[in-house]
Amino acid sequence: MAQNVQFDIEADLQRLDSVVANSANYDRQKQQNINLIKRSMGAYVTPLERYNYYKRLYDEYMKFDSDSAKHYESLCQEVASRANMPNLELMSICI
Repeated sequence: MAQNVQFDIEADLQRLDSVVANSANYDRQKQQNINLIKRSMGAYVTPLERYNYYKRLYDEYMKFDSDSAKHYESLCQEVASRANMPNLELMSICI
């Protein structure tokens, strides 16, 4: 059964304009989150902790900077491989 949905194109375009106008703020917030994660690097000592650290950075970068996301995906695979954790290595490949 089809629903009667009404769209307000003007309101949607105004919302889009607002998002575009604030894109620099969104980028700055995203970069601040990434920098906070990076500053916590020293706390991760076990391979699993290091893997989770890199995975978290991968997740943060995924929709923000795909080249950096790919870099952290590679680091996840490397940590999993060196630590002989095939399940995590497989998860890294599937990221």
